Amino acid sequence: MKRIHKTILIALMVSYGCFVVSTFAGASLLLTLFSPITACLAAAVIYISAYISEAYRKHMTLLGLGILSWVAGDLMTFIFEYVNPSPTIDTISSIFFIFPNYFFGLALVLYLFKKLNRSSLNRIAYSSFAITIIGFVLLRKFLDVLLGGVYPSPIQYARALIYIFLNFFIMMILFFLLTMVTGLSLKKGTCLVPLGIFLYILIDFDYTYKEAMGRDPENVYMNLLYMLFMIMIAHGTYSQAEFGYSFDIVNYQRGKKSTTFLKVLVSTLVLLDGFFYFIGFLSENEFFYILIAVMGYWIMSATHDNSMLDEQLLKQQREQNQILEKQVEEKTKDLQFAYENLQKLSSTDILTGIYNRRYNAMYLRQLSGEYATSGQRFAIFAIDLNHFKPINDTYGHDMGDRVLAEFGQRMLNLPKKLIPFRTGGDEFMIVMEDVIGRKDVLEAAEKLQKLFNTPVTLDTYSFNLSGSIGIAIYPEDSDDVNLVVSYADAAMYSVKRSTIRDDYKFFDKALVASIEKHRLLESIIKKADPEKDFVLHYQPIVNMSTGKLLGAEVYPRLKQNTDFEYSIGELIPIAEECGLMDSLGKWIVTEAVSRMNAWNSNRDEALNISINLSALQLLDTTFINHLKKVTKDMNFPVGNLGLDISTSVMLSAEETSKEALLDLYNFGFPLCLNDFGGGELRLSNFLDCTFKVIKISHSLVSRADRDDNSLLLLKSIHALARSLDIISCAVGVETKEQADKIREIGINYAEGYYYGKPCSAEEFEKNYI
Repeated sequence: MKRIHKTILIALMVSYGCFVVSTFAGASLLLTLFSPITACLAAAVIYISAYISEAYRKHMTLLGLGILSWVAGDLMTFIFEYVNPSPTIDTISSIFFIFPNYFFGLALVLYLFKKLNRSSLNRIAYSSFAITIIGFVLLRKFLDVLLGGVYPSPIQYARALIYIFLNFFIMMILFFLLTMVTGLSLKKGTCLVPLGIFLYILIDFDYTYKEAMGRDPENVYMNLLYMLFMIMIAHGTYSQAEFGYSFDIVNYQRGKKSTTFLKVLVSTLVLLDGFFYFIGFLSENEFFYILIAVMGYWIMSATHDNSMLDEQLLKQQREQNQILEKQVEEKTKDLQFAYENLQKLSSTDILTGIYNRRYNAMYLRQLSGEYATSGQRFAIFAIDLNHFKPINDTYGHDMGDRVLAEFGQRMLNLPKKLIPFRTGGDEFMIVMEDVIGRKDVLEAAEKLQKLFNTPVTLDTYSFNLSGSIGIAIYPEDSDDVNLVVSYADAAMYSVKRSTIRDDYKFFDKALVASIEKHRLLESIIKKADPEKDFVLHYQPIVNMSTGKLLGAEVYPRLKQNTDFEYSIGELIPIAEECGLMDSLGKWIVTEAVSRMNAWNSNRDEALNISINLSALQLLDTTFINHLKKVTKDMNFPVGNLGLDISTSVMLSAEETSKEALLDLYNFGFPLCLNDFGGGELRLSNFLDCTFKVIKISHSLVSRADRDDNSLLLLKSIHALARSLDIISCAVGVETKEQADKIREIGINYAEGYYYGKPCSAEEFEKNYI
């Protein structure tokens, strides 16, 4: 469409050039042909512009009709001159040539109605009418003078006066419109439409005058000007449609500028009226007629301005009232908002956006009271984030806060019946309302497990966390809501103490004793000093084929005797929770390396030592640096210090953890993967971290002598390890039968009660060194 539009515009210019040449060459037939062709092309440009510019389609349509009227007049002229020289056709032709003025005027009026308010329309209307009356009197007087008392027929004379009045009226509308226009530019073409209309009507006065004089008004050279001004109008619509160029109209505003303009205009009109009267051009009656019209115009303007002032004052009053009403409304909303914020602040955790611990207690009291009456059930999910503390310690509390905020956002998107609360630093509670059956709770637990397992990506970091979830149901487990909360916590801590911390568990009565043991162990560790309150135990690692001692795995134990048994899997997580793992881990390394150095100094063949690393230590650069420093300071071969990593740590291994493992491997430490085959494992993480040893899970080893499938799985694991040049070590060998079966499939390294229980350094030295 754009190309067609431009092509027609170029054709219009070429056609006009031919029209000009034909006119000056006196080729009457050609100019009679090129006149309607040029006008048709101008109309085509305008109608394509109207199609493109929907907002101005009606105005441009009227402009096009004006030019098409000229085309119709040209065609009738052609018929008159070359086909049928009938006076009727000549009259019809003259009538068609009148229409462009009025279509242009209608387009102008329609545009004013679109752009101006009622007050501005009224001002333009009465101003144009008043000045037109004054101008009409003067022009009629000029016409009478020019006629010299020889008048044409009354009809012809009356028609000429009507044309003069209407044309002058349209010109006055244009004049007052231009006083309100901004953005007129010849370069951008925004002034072409109003200027083209103004000039077209202006030269039309010559046509009207000649017709009133009874002369032939047709003039081929004047037709060139008519056509030029129609082309200006067409080009103006083209610029507006294709480039979006247009002028703006500012509604009339009563002010100093408008008042000055009115005074100047009225004064000028009065002076002109007096001047023409003084030189005898106007009669006394005509002088007073114009003077009355000028005074009427002044009075109407003053009345209109006063009316506008009244409207402005009323509008200002209404606006003031609306402002006051709005301020009152806003203050009311502010107070309401402040009240709601206070309510929200008192019940919401600011960091995560979910409910806080304070509101949790109030909510549970209210809910248990309602459900005690209705007989309904609700479930409590106690959740503790795993591997969160290393993020705080390694990346800072700001990063830790962002991780918590991400989990808060996820919990806000949970289904409506799952209500989230933050009950501690990295602890959360979800209350599930309207529990129908255990299946509902299981589905919710799976959903929550997925929520906390999904990695958190912040900037260039990706963190793999998980949630240990404990579940208790009201009133199934207890009708005391405080006990239900405790039971959910107990189930959660049971998950955290297990080998798979990324799990959920329902409360059962057997957990009560476990809760008490955890509480007592925690109370001891909170007060413990690694150098004073801990001792290392050593468990032998042997070559089953030769019976030769290869080394030992070390385990920290409390010196204080307890009335209950505990495992390393229970002690280490509590030490992490109590913030003791940093100092305890460094002490274990220093003590174990020092002890093994002493033993190896009296041996021909050095023993290896194996130390367990937790997820927290793996991300702790100070611990890693301490590990390297101790081996260097004590001149201990790093190849003899094995670092054991559990499969649970590898399952959640993030890029930073992998980088730490690769750094340790490159430094020379042998990496050992614990509990292989006993828990979940991402093989991609396993392959990425270059392990030298895999320690096969006790859960498989314990069934080697009685379960063919377990034995087959052991063979497969050993075959995989051999293909990757990795040493296999069986953990938890307790009987001769197990040892024989495992040795038969080619696994030579082992540790377990069959070869020796963990014991103190003194006992280990006495029994094995």
